[in-house]
Amino acid sequence: MFRKHIQFGEQILQKCEGIPKAVYQMLYDHHEKVDGSGYPEGKQDKEISVYGKVAAIIDAYDAMTSDQAHKSSMGPIEAWRKMREESGLAFDKELLSVFLKHIGNVPVGSCVALSNGRVGFVLTLNKVFQPSLVRQVYSLTNKSFIEPTDIELNKFANLRAEVVIEKEVDPKSLKLQFIDHIS
Repeated sequence: MFRKHIQFGEQILQKCEGIPKAVYQMLYDHHEKVDGSGYPEGKQDKEISVYGKVAAIIDAYDAMTSDQAHKSSMGPIEAWRKMREESGLAFDKELLSVFLKHIGNVPVGSCVALSNGRVGFVLTLNKVFQPSLVRQVYSLTNKSFIEPTDIELNKFANLRAEVVIEKEVDPKSLKLQFIDHIS
């Protein structure tokens, strides 16, 4: 039943007018893998449309970083690592490289521990795709939620020491969810 979502999607698209061919190519090919192990046709590398290759990357990242009925999110950093491992197997190497570069190795939505004893979520990246703005939501020192405050990384404020990311944190371990802290 799961694999039939491509057919269901096609039925929906056919009821709409003016859908570009590229959208159909994205739908048909987004579960094909460059090594030929995908579905529905087991296409390999050059047989897969560039639109399908792009859609496969986006779909996989979304699936890995979203909580779903059958599995929990693995988080943006782990998804980044897993996708990099699949480069050339599931995903086109060049397209994946561009995608991973632009989401950064600590992507937006990542939960991180900071050198100031707080935990927060990455909100923005700078020009070189490194975290620049983090929303602090939890104190490791007090083991409690705090009033959300945003901090710019790599900036000196009032001559205080620079705050840096120390490590990735599993937000579930602290009962945190990114969606609860983005508005």
